[in-house]
Amino acid sequence: MRKSGLQELKTALARVVHRSTLPYASLRQPVPGSVVSDQFLYRGDIAGTSFVAENTLALLVGRALPVLHELRLFDPEGQPVRTLEITSERFFETIPLTGIDRAFGSFTHFSSYDPEALLARGLDPGELEAHRQLRRLHRGYCLYRRTIRSVPAAVHGNFGGLVLKRPGRAGFQHLARRRGAFLYVPQYRFRPDQRVSLYVMNACRSSERVEVVREGGTIEQLWIPPLGTRTCRLHGVEGYLGLRSNLPMCRPVVFVEDDDGPDHFDVFHT
Repeated sequence: MRKSGLQELKTALARVVHRSTLPYASLRQPVPGSVVSDQFLYRGDIAGTSFVAENTLALLVGRALPVLHELRLFDPEGQPVRTLEITSERFFETIPLTGIDRAFGSFTHFSSYDPEALLARGLDPGELEAHRQLRRLHRGYCLYRRTIRSVPAAVHGNFGGLVLKRPGRAGFQHLARRRGAFLYVPQYRFRPDQRVSLYVMNACRSSERVEVVREGGTIEQLWIPPLGTRTCRLHGVEGYLGLRSNLPMCRPVVFVEDDDGPDHFDVFHT
């Protein structure tokens, strides 16, 4: 149902009044047909990282369709490392991220479809036009293996809002925006016997500072460039941690290791 003129005016005024708390840019909404990606974390310092890519159109129509998955990998400074392209017809395709000579970094996932191939698979012109109007958001899962004997630990994509402007172009449209400072506290109580690694990614166009804090003061300050990644490693910490920043959602990817399970670790958002 379309909003009335008064409702649209109220919405616009609310965005102005509460601008400092909004995680997304008001004037950068993706156009129909856009592909939006979360920001995902890869680790090259463990036994393996894999990504479960969703074939969104196939899932919508309920049958196998050919799709091109494109993964763009960035180093901790936000600089491009490599691009992986995988063609598949599966609903979900597990893609191993191998041969990366970086300890960690971020990546994005975009997908594209060949209209001729879709028509050849029985998609009628009306369905094809509806597909072209969709805004597809990718929120796939990453799988992390601590050792080759590990059961993979899975976590979904972090807050991103990175839009591929146009197929074939390298640049992004950043929907994520710098907001008013706030404190984010993961809902997890850490134990002194645990080794903790916090990974924080920056989807904004600006470099951002993140303070890792606990009761008593700041533990560490992280400066993160656009599309960059930083980590804070802790051992012997007890209690709760907080992250103070201007990021739209400063939610770290948390890895927790202990000596009870040397082949495994927990990984989560909170």
